[in-house]
Amino acid sequence: MRISFLIAIFLSYGLAIECPAQKADMLPGSDYKSIVRFGETDVTAPSRFGASILVSCSINGSPVELALDTGASYSLIAAPLAKELKLKRAKGRYVGCSADEYAEARIQIGKITVENQRLCPTLRYGMDSNVAGSAVRVQALLGYDFLRNFVVEVDYGHGIVVLHKPATFKHRRDEGYMGEVPFRLVNGTPHIDLTMVFRDESRRKIDALVDTGSWLPLMLTAPILEVVNKRSPDHWEFGREWPLGRLGFQDYDSNKSNLAGPINFDAVLGLPFLARYKVIFDYSHNQLIVSESLNR
Repeated sequence: MRISFLIAIFLSYGLAIECPAQKADMLPGSDYKSIVRFGETDVTAPSRFGASILVSCSINGSPVELALDTGASYSLIAAPLAKELKLKRAKGRYVGCSADEYAEARIQIGKITVENQRLCPTLRYGMDSNVAGSAVRVQALLGYDFLRNFVVEVDYGHGIVVLHKPATFKHRRDEGYMGEVPFRLVNGTPHIDLTMVFRDESRRKIDALVDTGSWLPLMLTAPILEVVNKRSPDHWEFGREWPLGRLGFQDYDSNKSNLAGPINFDAVLGLPFLARYKVIFDYSHNQLIVSESLNR
């Protein structure tokens, strides 16, 4: 699968603590110490939406746009940018990082500061994306090792990302609230059950990665695609049998080659799927909180 565009910590004003990885989903090399500081309120991150979710921040004081990627186990940076920013390098292997060293940086988004955030310099020149009809070169992305520190609210309809403190987060059941969908963390990425409903009313559940870095609404692996070709599902559902309706064949067939290689899922639900809803990624409780998008 193509690397896609890709923050439960107790914290209070001025207080910093260690951020260990979740024991149930320990990633090799991810049990390092990072320090997270909040201001007095949750932060609405300056964001741009398109084929990627881009968040404005600073890395060691320099302004940078980072892609927010729930489908990435770890955070990445283009090697030339890491060199330009003069990021501190450390020897050793980190998660799936193919390099023999990683960079450590201070990332600031609004009044949130994350110290000692590891960034794997595996991207040679960055990745191309499209935002508001314009080509954008993304040179860094934030994955699970950063996102796990927060409850992350993605409201595509209003074009905002909100980073909540897990210790104080309380969801208000606002208009359009649908419910919670449990997810499983697999290598730091959220997986949910997606159901194919056939014309004879039989059902088949498949494992779907929820990936804000994927620009298609749905991609399928070859074995599942074969089932779809033979039986043609009447519609798709997720959560409490919430219908997704019919998902067009072109949504996944033309890009099935992107799913080659070792994978641990049957399907990928991408950003256009998330754009239909307001979705909160609650990493503290392994659940998505889903509401209808009231601005679509």
